[in-house]
Amino acid sequence: MRSLSTVQQVDQDVRIELTLRLWSREDPEAFEEYIDALIRLLPRTSGILERRIADTDPEPGIPDAVLVVSFPDSASVDGWLRDPLRDDLEDLAKRAVTHSLITDSRHRPAPTVDESAEVLLMQPDDGDLVEPRPSDVHGTGVFALVELPQDALIGRYTGVPTKVDGKFVLWVEGGEGSWEGIDGAGDLRFLNHSRSPNVVFDGPDLYALRDISPGEELLFDYGEDWSDTP
Repeated sequence: MRSLSTVQQVDQDVRIELTLRLWSREDPEAFEEYIDALIRLLPRTSGILERRIADTDPEPGIPDAVLVVSFPDSASVDGWLRDPLRDDLEDLAKRAVTHSLITDSRHRPAPTVDESAEVLLMQPDDGDLVEPRPSDVHGTGVFALVELPQDALIGRYTGVPTKVDGKFVLWVEGGEGSWEGIDGAGDLRFLNHSRSPNVVFDGPDLYALRDISPGEELLFDYGEDWSDTP
């Protein structure tokens, strides 16, 4: 299997790197048109295409193309992610890609909630990254459908706000040390526990702690109060 985890360490005072992993919807012309359109937006916010990697012999779970782009500062990154011209690419994106995944060099450690929300805008269908399946750990678990590189934003824990604990409630720290519950309604509510986790939550957002292979179960640490410790 060819490794596509090609992010190079950069001087954070000089450039901020984003790595975009893109999976094609089996329409090569639309796929190339979409990539070219993304690249053409870069100069509007001082972005540069550092390199592009194409997988000439794709395997299941491996992206069809990887773009490494860089920007001079966070404002330029956010400007590119929020560029109003991106709205014009929505129909093309639906024809061109099944989903995409971003790794942001600012996200070491994990980003703020506001930054995470902007990265989620780059994922046409982040639900295609994982799926629930029967688990050898317990009941139903969550499994990777594609290669998830270390530090990748996998998704957001969605559900109804609550103050009452429950089976699928995730507690996140709010303002002034308060805690807020989310009664899970999405696939991430099936995440199982491990003292050797491969994912971690930063607020409601889930990140990969290491490279995760397609078919591997995602596990996170429920916390010190949890007694069942596989």
